[in-house]
Amino acid sequence: MLFECSERWIRKKIENDEIVFETSKLPNGRTKYKIPVNALSEEIKDRYYESKLNKTGKEYCLNANRKQKKLEDYSEKEREIIVKWCDILEKWQTVREDFTKKSEADKYFVATLKIDYGEEFNVSIPTLYRKYSAYKNKDFDGLIDKRGKDKKGKSSIDKDVWDYFVYVYLDERRLPIMQCYELTKAWAKEYKPELYDSIPHYVTFKRRIESEIPKATEIYGRFGNKAFEDRASPYIKRIYDDLMPNEYWIADNHTIDVITQRDGCDMTHRLSLTAFIDARSGVMVGWNLTDNPCSQSTVLALRHAIKRFGIPTNVYFDNGSEFLTHDLAGRGHRTRKSQSLIKNPPAVFERLGMHMTNAIVKNAKAKPIERTFSTFKGTISRMFETFCGGNVLERPENLKVKLKHGNIICDSDFSHLVSDMIDNIYNVSAYGGDVKKDRGKKRIDVWNDNVKQIRYPESEEDLNLMLLRTTRPLTVGRNGVTLNISGVKLHYWDKDTWKLLNKKVYVRYDPEDLSYVRIYEEDTDRYIGTLPMSEETRIPFNATGEEIKIAQSKVKEVRRAIKDDFNNRITNLSPEKRISIIDMQIRRANQGRESFVIKHPTDIVRVSAKESEYKKAVGETHRKPITIFDINRNLKG
Repeated sequence: MLFECSERWIRKKIENDEIVFETSKLPNGRTKYKIPVNALSEEIKDRYYESKLNKTGKEYCLNANRKQKKLEDYSEKEREIIVKWCDILEKWQTVREDFTKKSEADKYFVATLKIDYGEEFNVSIPTLYRKYSAYKNKDFDGLIDKRGKDKKGKSSIDKDVWDYFVYVYLDERRLPIMQCYELTKAWAKEYKPELYDSIPHYVTFKRRIESEIPKATEIYGRFGNKAFEDRASPYIKRIYDDLMPNEYWIADNHTIDVITQRDGCDMTHRLSLTAFIDARSGVMVGWNLTDNPCSQSTVLALRHAIKRFGIPTNVYFDNGSEFLTHDLAGRGHRTRKSQSLIKNPPAVFERLGMHMTNAIVKNAKAKPIERTFSTFKGTISRMFETFCGGNVLERPENLKVKLKHGNIICDSDFSHLVSDMIDNIYNVSAYGGDVKKDRGKKRIDVWNDNVKQIRYPESEEDLNLMLLRTTRPLTVGRNGVTLNISGVKLHYWDKDTWKLLNKKVYVRYDPEDLSYVRIYEEDTDRYIGTLPMSEETRIPFNATGEEIKIAQSKVKEVRRAIKDDFNNRITNLSPEKRISIIDMQIRRANQGRESFVIKHPTDIVRVSAKESEYKKAVGETHRKPITIFDINRNLKG
C-alpha cells in the first residue's frame, strides 16, 4: 500500500476534497477515482516508483520533470554525501553478487550499513532501491536528504511587510531586530491591517535576514560607506615582488598612545611620530618625535632617513597639510587656482630628485604604514607604564594612579628609548609582507638582501642645502628680509643688503639653525648670498645707552656705504666732462633751433572777430592796457 492506510480512509479524504483526484466512468456505469502521481507527496511518489521497480526491474527516474544539476552546483557537504552514497551503492551491487537470493543480500546489507557508516545511513530496503535508481539516472538530488529544503527561498512574510522591515533595518541608526520588528507590526497595523494577524514571529524575520540580505549590503546600510570600504568592498592588491628597496617610501604621522612629560616642567602630553617606512622591506628608515606634526617634522624625519638609507625614488604621502607644503613637494590637490600660475622655486623633493604620490582620501587600506603603526602600538607603546590606549576601551584602569604618583617618563628619555626599540626590536623582527620568499627574514635583512643601488648626498653640507626650507617670494626692505617663524619675526641683513632694496627674492633657511638665511633670485633661482640674523636695529623702548649706540652704529655703517656708492658713481667722470644738467639742456636747445621751422601753406583763410564798436564819449581817450606786472608793482608800492 502506498498510503499505508485503509481504502475507507482514502474514500473519506476524497469525499472531503482533501486529496486531488480525477474521475472517469466505467463500462458498468460506476465511477472510477484516480489520484494523479504529481499530486502525491515526494515520499509516496518514491514508494510508487519503488513498487514499479520491484515488479518490472526497470529503472525509473524519481522525478522525470526535474532538471538534473551538475555536481558543482551542490555545496561541499552535499557533494561529500553524494560521493559517499555512490560508494555505498557500488558496494551494495558487489555484495548482491555473492548471494543467491538477492532479497537476503538486501537485508544483510541494510543491517550492516548502519554499523559501517553510522546512524545517518540507517535506511530501509525501499530507500536503498530509490537511491540506486537515482544513482543510475545521475539524479544527484535523489542521493541527498531534501527534507525541509523544499521551502528554502520561500517565506510566509508578505512582500510589503518585508520591504518595510528592510527599510528600517538597513538604517545607520542600527536598530535592534526586535525594534525593527515592532515598527514593522505598527506599520502593518496602519497601512496593511489585513496582514497584521498573519505576520510571523520575530525569529522568522531574523532567519530571513541571515539568508537573504548579503553581509556587504548590511554593512553599507547599517554602518555607512567608511565601514563598507574597509570591511566589505573589494580592493586593489599591490604586488611587491618586483619592488626594490628605496624605490618607494611611505610617510605618515601617528599619535603615540603614551603619556609623557615635557623636559623641565610638569606638563604632560602625547608625542606624535612622523615616520618613513620602506615599502619593500617594511623597515622604518627614519622618524622624528614631535608634539606638533608639521612640515618641519616631516623634513627632520626625511633627513634622518636619508642619512641612514640614502635618497628614495618615490615617496607615498598622506593628504595632510604637513605633507602638501609648497616648499616640500608642492601643494598637490590642495593647489588653488590663484596659485596654480605662480612660479615657485624648486622644492625639497625636486632638489633631491624624488617624486611624490598622494594617497586617496579616506583610503587607509592603501597605506601599509597604518599596519606598521598598529604593530608599533603592540610592540613598543604598550611596554611603557603610562600607556593610555587609542580609546577608552584600551585605556588601563590604573593609569590615573600611575599619573597621580608621577610615574611619567620625560620626553628626552622617551625619545631615546623609542629610537632604540625601533631599530633593535621592530626593524629586526620577522618580515610579514606579501613577498613569500622573504617571509621569516628580519626586516633589515630583506632590505640588505634586495638593495642594488642607492643614491646618497655627496656630503652632509649638500644634504643640508637640499633640505633647506624655501619661502614664497619676499621683497627686500630697508631692513633686509623678514621671516615669520611660528609668529616670531626674524630680520636678516648686512651692510650690502641695501643693494637689493625692493627686489623680489627667495629665502631658504634651516629651521634648526636660524642664525642665517640664503637668498636667491626670483626668476633664475640663482644664489645671491647669505644674510646673518640682525637684531641690533630692533631695540626695546627702554633700551640702554649701549644698545642704542650699537644700533646707531649699524645704521650709520649702512648709510655711509650708500653715500660712498653714490659718490663713486657720480665721480667716475673727469672734471672736464662733468657738464651740468642745465648746460647740457641749453646745448640741446641750440642744436634743435635750426630744426624748428614753421612753414605756412599758400592757401590762408583770414578769420575776423566781427565785433561792432560803440561810439566813444566826448573827451574819452585811449587807455593804456594794464598788465600783471603793473598790478604787482602797485601792490609792492
